[in-house]
Amino acid sequence: MRNHLLRLGAGLLAGGLLGVESPAQELPLGALNTPKTAVVSPQRGTQAEAGGAGLGEVAPIGASAASDALIPAGFRGFQAPVDGNGDPLVMPSEVYAPTGMHWAEADLLLWWLKGGSTPALLSASPVGTPMSQAGVLGTPGAQVLFGGGTYNRDMLPGGRFTLGTWLNDTKTVGVEIYGLILPGGNGTTYTAGAPGVVSRPYVDATTGKNAAELVSYPGYLDGFSTASISTCGLYGAGVLGIYNIAGGENYRVDALGGFRYLTICDNVNVTENLTSTDPNNVGIPVGTTFGILDQFETGSQFYGCDVGMRGEYRMGRWFVDGTGRIALGSTYQSCDIYGSTTVTVPGVAPVTAPGGLLALPSNIGSYSREVLTFVPEVGAHVGYFLTENLRLKAGYTFLYWSSVARAGNVINPNVNPNLLPPSVPGAQPAQPAFNWNGTGVWAQGIDLGLEWRF
Repeated sequence: MRNHLLRLGAGLLAGGLLGVESPAQELPLGALNTPKTAVVSPQRGTQAEAGGAGLGEVAPIGASAASDALIPAGFRGFQAPVDGNGDPLVMPSEVYAPTGMHWAEADLLLWWLKGGSTPALLSASPVGTPMSQAGVLGTPGAQVLFGGGTYNRDMLPGGRFTLGTWLNDTKTVGVEIYGLILPGGNGTTYTAGAPGVVSRPYVDATTGKNAAELVSYPGYLDGFSTASISTCGLYGAGVLGIYNIAGGENYRVDALGGFRYLTICDNVNVTENLTSTDPNNVGIPVGTTFGILDQFETGSQFYGCDVGMRGEYRMGRWFVDGTGRIALGSTYQSCDIYGSTTVTVPGVAPVTAPGGLLALPSNIGSYSREVLTFVPEVGAHVGYFLTENLRLKAGYTFLYWSSVARAGNVINPNVNPNLLPPSVPGAQPAQPAFNWNGTGVWAQGIDLGLEWRF
């Protein structure tokens, strides 16, 4: 599907750039420059030159019998105004465009990216809570320490870079390329453990009731757990053909068409480092350690055809502009889930088994799919010409991506305890099961730009 979209995008761009130029474009004078502009004489076979005719004067054109026969009778004798050189006056419609045939722009982006969410990953209960209720959500005193909400909603600095050029002297057909960089920041990390009562909550898939796996419980288990959620950010690139559809001496409206690429990725990790401290537990010697890992990583890449419109209006040194675009195409979504448990008994070599708590053999693996999606974007700016070649602008942009894979959304809190390492072969139900739970993502914020025309 991506190959078809790439070819379609290239076709749209080529069609826009190679099509017939706007009617507002000035025609080359050479195409209209007969030796002298004149009037067709009623007498066939005679010709009088219009050398030295002044502005607005009428000069005769002679014509042979053959050429005169090709002129409709109603137009024989038509008189056209000429300039001081005897050339016909050409009065093209003016289309506003800033100085220069090329442009380069750099924008500082102060944007916000829709945060990621997860189910509850860490919980706690007051010291003295019965072990069977420790960290179990819904029991007295139990509370969520991390998860169950949205994270990474801080403002993110980024950049957008554009290079463009006009393809004709009248600046009605052009092309530009651009890149978008919005790094994801440091993410959010939370660690909890001894000496308190800390657990990892889940839903027991065999009963449908809340349950929890102990991380720290005085006199029984000493340990801590770290949960984190982060995003690599939003990145993109594209190429746009520009075709003028309307304009005047201080404004212009252009149609846009081309190709767009976007990518986003994020991950959720939960680790546990536990040590047995219960001397009465003969099955697990004191000092036995457990290293548990759940890891979820997702990525999305969009490939699509982009169409829209852009307008600009100038008032002296000030100007305003606005852009609206929408891209339709395919989003390739991928997900990798990994889990493991490593047990080390004192004096015995470590043993590692597949599966942690939320990542078990029932959902561990790599997954991918393609989804038809759309990406609209709107923006508006106010700017000021420092010189005719250099201008500043500030404004706002909103972008929406209709479906992406996010790490927190693929986490399934339903767990069959019989699948925890060492698992019971063939245990049912096979939970946690994998589910995409695709969601839309937005990015929005302030743009501060500097553009150079040359």
